[in-house]
Amino acid sequence: MIPNRSRLPAAIGAFALLVTPALGQIPGRAFTTKHQGDSAELFGSAAEAYLAGGPRPGANCTAPGLPDGTYFFQVTDVSGSLLLSSDDVLQRAVTVRAGVIASVVAGGHPTLPGPCSSLIVQIAPYAALPELDGTAYCLASIAPAPGYVGSPGGRWVATSPRSLKAPATDPDVKLNFNALFLVNTPELARSKGYWSNQGAGELQACDPVWRETINALCLRTNFSNPKGQAGTLFTVSEADPFATAFAQLSDYLTAPANGVIANILSTQYCAANLNASCGPFSSETVYIDRFADGVLLSFEDLAALTLSLLCDPRSANTGPDGDQEWREVLMGCLNEWDTMNSNGGSIYSGATTRPSFPSPY
Repeated sequence: MIPNRSRLPAAIGAFALLVTPALGQIPGRAFTTKHQGDSAELFGSAAEAYLAGGPRPGANCTAPGLPDGTYFFQVTDVSGSLLLSSDDVLQRAVTVRAGVIASVVAGGHPTLPGPCSSLIVQIAPYAALPELDGTAYCLASIAPAPGYVGSPGGRWVATSPRSLKAPATDPDVKLNFNALFLVNTPELARSKGYWSNQGAGELQACDPVWRETINALCLRTNFSNPKGQAGTLFTVSEADPFATAFAQLSDYLTAPANGVIANILSTQYCAANLNASCGPFSSETVYIDRFADGVLLSFEDLAALTLSLLCDPRSANTGPDGDQEWREVLMGCLNEWDTMNSNGGSIYSGATTRPSFPSPY
């Protein structure tokens, strides 16, 4: 992704609106423009700012455009945390056909003729930020609205970075004008029983990565220690031969838990991370429907949340007579990993082909 950079004084009464339309190496470009249809980032008022999409500015109209499909947009502050678009998300849908923005939802934003037989779409309305040195707005893509399913069993998520930091005096905005289509792929599931019995070949092929991976996970043993963390952390040897390390892993995954909730969670968490480092997850973009409500969370984000729980000192004391409140916290997390590993019903990964269809709104 190539960031756009702008710096402008508040005294001229203008503002910057930035968009970077990258999704991997997709062709075409989405960009901001004034009514002429040329690429622009500085505007004197909100009404001047339009969204355009198609071949890159200056390219011939026969050049590649955007992937066909329906897109939703929003305006935020530079951090991406403050939504400024003020109308309903369903009014902010545009449809790309033949590589260019071809239509908007009925009753949606005003349009003007654009380059290459496209339409350019007025981005307003959105709330104004205080006029500061370098005041900037970000134009980003978001996932389609709830209830919008492009293919049976499919889900959409936005592809903008999870976190974004940009000082107001020198905005560096990296956003994707696109959305990622995911489908349920239960066949990617791998249980802890799989890794303890059948996973030796896959682990040996990526040795020592799997050892380094699980040794960084704060995995808990089946020993609960109310006096501290001694004896409650599991690791495999990184120096011994593979057979020795695999035997250590197998014993850990199959040993009785003795009612230690942190240990039960750890073995499920271990299996999922082996899947991510050496199994099917390692070559996929994976999201998890953790609450079976159609809201997807990336595997990496869910793994990071769980790691923070297991590394908490309270996880050293989660036996039957241990910290009951913390046991309840870990139990909720355990259910999510158990469901993921056992049947894969919560696992979604990137579709091999992006569906194309008109907006239903």
